[in-house]
Amino acid sequence: MRGLPTADRRLWLTRLTGVAALLLIGVTWPLWLPPTPTSFPQLPLFGWLIPAPAWCDWIALAGALLGAVGMAVLCEPEAQARPDAAPPRLRFGLTRALAFAPALFTISLAFALALNQIRVQVWAYQFLLLGSVLSLCPRTETGDRAAVALGRVLAMGILFHSGLSKLDLAFAEGPGRWLMGGFLGLFGVEADGLDEKAVAAIAFAVPAWEIALSLLLALPGTRRVGLIAAVFMHTSVVATLWKLDQSWGVLLWNAFFLAHEFLLFWPAPRAEGVPLWTTLRTAGPRAAPAALLILAAVLLPFGTRSGSWDVWPGWAVYAGGVPRAVIMRGTNGDDWERAGRSFAARPDHHPGDSFSLAPITTLDMERSGLAELFAPIPQDPRTRVGVARTLEARSRAESRRSLGESSDVMDMVMAAPDDEIQLYSVTRTTPNGRWDEPIAERWGLGQRRGIDNLLDSFLLNARPRALSLPAEAR
Repeated sequence: MRGLPTADRRLWLTRLTGVAALLLIGVTWPLWLPPTPTSFPQLPLFGWLIPAPAWCDWIALAGALLGAVGMAVLCEPEAQARPDAAPPRLRFGLTRALAFAPALFTISLAFALALNQIRVQVWAYQFLLLGSVLSLCPRTETGDRAAVALGRVLAMGILFHSGLSKLDLAFAEGPGRWLMGGFLGLFGVEADGLDEKAVAAIAFAVPAWEIALSLLLALPGTRRVGLIAAVFMHTSVVATLWKLDQSWGVLLWNAFFLAHEFLLFWPAPRAEGVPLWTTLRTAGPRAAPAALLILAAVLLPFGTRSGSWDVWPGWAVYAGGVPRAVIMRGTNGDDWERAGRSFAARPDHHPGDSFSLAPITTLDMERSGLAELFAPIPQDPRTRVGVARTLEARSRAESRRSLGESSDVMDMVMAAPDDEIQLYSVTRTTPNGRWDEPIAERWGLGQRRGIDNLLDSFLLNARPRALSLPAEAR
């Protein structure tokens, strides 16, 4: 790859993105299917998409797959490869058609994500941004430079914000300790036998490494060192997550990220060392919206901690300071009290963790979503509230069909990043005596709140697709 021209970098980045998109959509295929009243709830980003029919999902999926295939087999433009050649008409037409593949992929993927915000996986959001850059930047020498430069800015921003989101005790004592346990297990070391504070301190090496890597890749003189560090980080992450039995999507995305780092950052010839601003200015007007998109993608994540920007579009991967929630369903107040205390006493909750307290039925949203969709669900409160309301509506409809009325109740316990534990009533109607005992106060959870007040309090939609609900609940 020594001295790889910028045009080739862009071409291979397009192909790599197309192949990775096909693989990741393939291993998370249930995530992209239309909703049904029995599948995992789907929540559109905008309220006007709630009544969207199933054929919308099929069109979005078909367009994304077709565009990804076109990107994977994309040919170099004939006019750019051989200016004096006159290729056959069919080949010329095919080449021109394939040039629109990134645009088809990007538009279709954006539509699919709008239909169901649970599809806004970290990798899908990155592919959406890369597809936008590859679609907007013209296929010229300066356009290729702009596309590669913006890809570099995005990659550095992802690494930086991923590390920044982990610089807190919530990560060190939760997901960080869990990840370190898996990493040390690769060498036969049991983390349970080590001091918990020592393991938590070692966990800070993860965000420090990510931030350092983003800085090494930013400087042309240190990029080779940065790529060596990237190889160590991504191979360690893949091995650790493999040992922790994580999903294929996480593993494949790390492999893609390493490969695309080499394509973007392998030291280029001296002639390509043009300042970013000059590159964008000479690339033409189409590069301006692409630059604005990438600028937003690296600046808006600074609002993730305050809650003004979502967790995964903020690149907060495996961050500790995010909400966690569990749904509890039962009929006895004392059982609720025991289940709530158990949940509130688990500060080390991490993806895939779950617990059970009979006769209370508990549902860990992360575990349930991962098992059904082969992909984790977003960690934002908006998603949790929408999923809880959908499951309650289904439960109520099922109870009415079998018993004539709903006889149990459903609550959601949510632990906020500031360690505040809140109890939300998901059930609209409750059995007699359900509210007589101030159970929430005995837990130290504060006053129980109605979840309906939250549904319309978010900037984006939190209500489910109509097809996710039984016919009588729509």
